[in-house]
Amino acid sequence: MRALSASSSESARAAGEKYAVPLTFSSAEELARCEEVDLVVVTVRVPQHLELIRPAIEAGKMVFSEWPLGADLAQAEELAARAHRRGLLTAVGLQARSAPPLRYLRDLVAEGYAGRVLSTSMLGSGGGWGATYDDSHAYLLDVRSGATLLSIPFGHSVDALTMVLGEFREVSARIENLRPEVTHVTSGAVAAKSAEDQIAVQVGGHGRDALPRRNVPCYRVSLGDQRHGGRSRRQGRSGSVVVGASAAVRRPGKRRHVD
Repeated sequence: MRALSASSSESARAAGEKYAVPLTFSSAEELARCEEVDLVVVTVRVPQHLELIRPAIEAGKMVFSEWPLGADLAQAEELAARAHRRGLLTAVGLQARSAPPLRYLRDLVAEGYAGRVLSTSMLGSGGGWGATYDDSHAYLLDVRSGATLLSIPFGHSVDALTMVLGEFREVSARIENLRPEVTHVTSGAVAAKSAEDQIAVQVGGHGRDALPRRNVPCYRVSLGDQRHGGRSRRQGRSGSVVVGASAAVRRPGKRRHVD
């Protein structure tokens, strides 16, 4: 890593010293103009993606961004179009595709381990959009931030599902905000929440014909209790494959496993 940028020159210098990065900048524009930078990596909160990625693209730099790319579809389309016009190589981080258990599951399905897949179900749980919040995660409450249950955990999980089984043909979905008010974990202050906390999705088939159109794999995310982790089951004519996580995957010290 040759350079980094932060919100101030002081914080940039401190980070540079800590991580032995030789070049530090106080703005994304300065970093993007640096001739020693070939690839700009954006690893900050979603609401800031547009203002950080845009100058990198305009400077003709390749970009790797955390998922999701933008706070909404319009931002993502704008950034993708700008990169396309410049002919730039870009990538968005969907790290589930690199998880060994999921790559193993993809291979099992492709090899016909359980026969033709008849149905698939996924269930997830977590705490980011539950009954309480803290100062560092208050921005998650506002659906306009783009950092939502739908865009982040669901986006990562459904990408993993399509990696294993192929793209969806038909989709029926419902999202709900069942906790419009949440409580601060220490002060007890009540805040409004506009972001969804429940998602249910049914799909009619997958692009690689892993599933017949008439069957309905489903995905559901329920937030507020991380103890249950996540679970996915694929039922085939010759058996079934189950993938589970003992707790929400973003918690340290936990692991995914294949049964």
